[in-house]
Amino acid sequence: MGGIIGHVATPTLSEQDRDTLSVMESLKLDNWLENHEVMVQQIINMVNADNIRENLRELSRKPHLAGSSRDNELAELFRDRLLEAGFDTADLVPYNVLLSRPNASNPNIISLHANSQEQWRSHYKEQELHADDYDEDFIHAFNAFTPAALVETEAGTGVVYVNYGRVEDFEQLDKLGVNISGHIVMARYGKIFRGNKITHAERWGASGVILFSDPADVAGLGQDPKDVYPNTEFLPGTGMQRGGTIKRKGDPLIPGWPATDYAYRIPKEEAELPKIPAQPIGYDDARVILEKLGGPAAPSEWVGGLKDVAYNLGPSWTQQYNNWKLKLNTHNTNEVYRSYNVIGTIRGEVEPDRYVLIGNHRDAWGYGAIDPSSGTAHLLETARVLGQLKKEGWRPRRTIVFCSWGAEEYGLIGSYEWVEEHLHKLQERATAYINSDLCTEGPVLTAKASPMLWNVLEEVVKKVPGVHSDGTLHDEWTAWFKVDQGLDAP
Repeated sequence: MGGIIGHVATPTLSEQDRDTLSVMESLKLDNWLENHEVMVQQIINMVNADNIRENLRELSRKPHLAGSSRDNELAELFRDRLLEAGFDTADLVPYNVLLSRPNASNPNIISLHANSQEQWRSHYKEQELHADDYDEDFIHAFNAFTPAALVETEAGTGVVYVNYGRVEDFEQLDKLGVNISGHIVMARYGKIFRGNKITHAERWGASGVILFSDPADVAGLGQDPKDVYPNTEFLPGTGMQRGGTIKRKGDPLIPGWPATDYAYRIPKEEAELPKIPAQPIGYDDARVILEKLGGPAAPSEWVGGLKDVAYNLGPSWTQQYNNWKLKLNTHNTNEVYRSYNVIGTIRGEVEPDRYVLIGNHRDAWGYGAIDPSSGTAHLLETARVLGQLKKEGWRPRRTIVFCSWGAEEYGLIGSYEWVEEHLHKLQERATAYINSDLCTEGPVLTAKASPMLWNVLEEVVKKVPGVHSDGTLHDEWTAWFKVDQGLDAP
């Protein structure tokens, strides 16, 4: 009797309850893993290397500096490809941000003078190594956001060599009795962010900065033509490293807020930008300056790889050049440009309000064949594959968000502005971000992951076929980097 009463007294499930249970059942991970191996193999089989190659050719066909017409064309291309693939949404997201440009008709120049005559001037662009290297949109060498200025040394005075421009390097010069104040300093790239080198020079009272890539850091086989690009991967003597210099990420005029049409901007004069001029040069030009530099000898660990250069500290010249002086003349401009992100989505089936983001920046200082277009070429092929799966009835568990960021080279500006605009939603709903920038570098794919994704990354590469063997990518990583667990390197 009790059993009958209990059975009759138990309420039946309502239609709403049944729907809730159905959703909870679908949330079980096991249900989503049943066809996991089949889908992984299907995705691998669908990826077409020829598509990636053609994507890369198109993306790197012309220079595409942030905010340029070509950069905007590539933003539209990325959006159109996502829509063609079948994404649910794909939109251009504009921001008005401060960007920096060299003067196309009046390039930045470092020059040496004696007896009121110019004796030498630096190069402002690289030597053309191929017939099709020239493009009028390829910008001259410059350090973004450094001011336009003319500074010069007194006759008989050159520069102060400051090694890598680290705090400890400037402190070492203090101990050696070498005065920085009022002098132009010369630092080699490496060890720390270029913007910090300029900040340190400002702190020690320098009037300007010259940056160069030392052969010891970038020309491992030597400096002869046979030892550098295009014959090897190493930097030739006219190669110059362009780059941003601001330490605060995002738009300098609207720190902490998105750079939308309605945003208030602080005056340029109040922005946290470098206050002294700076200019990059190649190591061929660096040799011309450093070989003439006198003063005390640099510490042995400061001596780089330039042939027949003593690496003296300065600021005086050697006796032969004791009436020479140096001029640093820059003409950079900082103006607000319209830069575009592209945001595309495939809506999730079970947890549409949870986001897995995958992205890469789009802009480059030049053609950007490796940084960033090697990554964007792969992103476009990944989008095509996922779009094809969607057309066949598949949907991801969570919403997938594809992101093509603008103005990254200037200080992660595009991604910062978008995150600032959607910060609260991302804090609550974003589950992972996968960045695809320099996708290929050398003979093996490299990847890094935060601790929460280490195991995920390890499991994924165990399923990807190897490039140089019959094993998996994980096998090749283990052989190359002696990493068996965690993938904390490369």
